Amino acid sequence: MITEAGSRPHVNALVSIAAFAPDEGESVSTLIAHPPPGAPVPPMLPPHQGFLILDRDKFADSFAGDLPRAQADT
Repeated sequence: MITEAGSRPHVNALVSIAAFAPDEGESVSTLIAHPPPGAPVPPMLPPHQGFLILDRDKFADSFAGDLPRAQADT
């Protein structure tokens, strides 16, 4: 689907977003407590009003490690 969307003339950029998909009996807390070896731990802050929030200062290291820092911070 993203390949097809990217071929449209009015599309400037595409973003692929990964999501947590816990199995039955798992939680996001379980998933981030035991990441695969070598994987960065997502910088989750404690839940606030039912929402998970990412630590902005640590976001780039976990989600944009292959980008120049100035670009990852935007």
